[in-house]
Amino acid sequence: MSDNLLGYNPMANTSSTNKNVKTEKPTGPIIGVDSNTEGGGVWAQTNAKRDKLGELRLELKWDQGQKTLDDAATPEEKLDLYLIDGIKAITSFVDGQTFRGLSDTDIQSEISLASHPALQDFGVLMKEYEEERLSQINADDENTKIMIDKQEFETQMNNLLEHIEQIRSQHVAAPPSSDEIKAATLDSSKISPLAFIRDVMEYYPPNEIQPTVKKGEKEPKSKSVKNQIPASLEKELYSPAQETLQHCSEYYRILLVQSCLLHLQDKFEELTQVSDADMDRAATTGEILESTNTIDVAALHKVIEAFGSGGCVQRVEALWSLIDQDKDGLLDQVEMDRVVMLSIHPVEEALRAFAEDCTDVWPMRSMELPGQENNQLGEEQKVQKGRYKKWKEQRSEKKAKKTFMKMVNKAIKRHFDIDVEVPHRLRCCYAWAEKTHQDGKLQSVLVEENQDDQSEETGKSSGNFLTSAKKRYVELDPKISYSEFRAEQKEMFPHLDRVSQELCTGSKEELWVLQGTGRQNAELKRESLAFLAVVSILDAFITLS
Repeated sequence: MSDNLLGYNPMANTSSTNKNVKTEKPTGPIIGVDSNTEGGGVWAQTNAKRDKLGELRLELKWDQGQKTLDDAATPEEKLDLYLIDGIKAITSFVDGQTFRGLSDTDIQSEISLASHPALQDFGVLMKEYEEERLSQINADDENTKIMIDKQEFETQMNNLLEHIEQIRSQHVAAPPSSDEIKAATLDSSKISPLAFIRDVMEYYPPNEIQPTVKKGEKEPKSKSVKNQIPASLEKELYSPAQETLQHCSEYYRILLVQSCLLHLQDKFEELTQVSDADMDRAATTGEILESTNTIDVAALHKVIEAFGSGGCVQRVEALWSLIDQDKDGLLDQVEMDRVVMLSIHPVEEALRAFAEDCTDVWPMRSMELPGQENNQLGEEQKVQKGRYKKWKEQRSEKKAKKTFMKMVNKAIKRHFDIDVEVPHRLRCCYAWAEKTHQDGKLQSVLVEENQDDQSEETGKSSGNFLTSAKKRYVELDPKISYSEFRAEQKEMFPHLDRVSQELCTGSKEELWVLQGTGRQNAELKRESLAFLAVVSILDAFITLS
């Protein structure tokens, strides 16, 4: 959504919007205040999904208790909504959000895999690799940078991928096989914690005001609320879901590390690539800047640890240091965009895998609670069902899984590009940041390049070399530091601090639209059939009379 970007676009071409200005030959179109053309203006806040949601909210029946779109859903549709709410709570918890006094990530503390039991051995493996490389280069100083080439990089990434896959498959929350799922219906100890994810959701008591951010404020104001739930009682309320929250969040972190490794595995050239702006900047001083074709192991492991034990803020900061080749803390706009996209794409893949695993551990349309005693009764009833009824239930289950994953994949594909408008927001973050490099101004430099006009053979025959100086202007955009980017990103692009939460919100909106469209189609079908029935009766009455 373009909620925070309403206003003049700083990246647009400067053209007059005054219709009273007379010009002999118009140089461009006349721009209105609500258009989004190449001449500038403001971004038009148009979104088909948002308009559809507004239409569905207007159709809610308040006299029947339908205050939200969740209330209008059928019992089976609510299972999908509860599932996406549970996934949102888990992933937001991992991203650094704090729920009811619980926090999975301390923003002020140093990130470390040692704080998560399932990833402790993985952290030790990376530490041992660094120590082994230090011993090979005979470096006594621990601050010595360990650089690896492409072959060593691929070998290390493959080794880490093998270990993280073993950790994932042996985790308590890993989805079991089909035979184990059937056995788990009778034994609650064999059920994956992912089956209870519908029990985890954000909850604000009736006497507590949700934190809100007013326009122009960067952080929500804390309001004192009387008669809050005592801390001791509150702990007893969320303790039943605490074990599920711990196992599910740890499993999601394993998927984040695995997705990060898979995403970076083929990105060696992109990580070591020298930007065109850096090459032009070096050309102004007569230097030739070439890629080092090596990666700092410590910076690489820092990125992996950020995905394994840090939040969204730590991931961006770690990737910023990895992409920064000259280690001056400054990046070009293209490199800044690369850092942001590298922090988003692994989360998208991890969320897709996490949602798919959640649909595999327990039937999507089962009203029975996992591990309850009445499940044995339900199993005996299933034995007595006919072949057709079993086939129909299996078909309904497959359709429910396919529809749910289709909505999740659609949200992952469209949310950041279309709903959030990442390219616009990144351009604004760069354009509006107060950059100290080059005083925040564009620098134009005249560069001379000497080129041979004659070949070497001609030069040998004549004994003279004719050279000419080729001159060209190079425009150098100022670089941006992480602190400067962070200052604008918190206001212009806050979605980057809650990537998983944004994707889950987009998925739930897609489910709302799908379910609401189904209700509208059913209502239209009923009205059409009623109309045809009335017309048929009248026609028969006229014919008989």
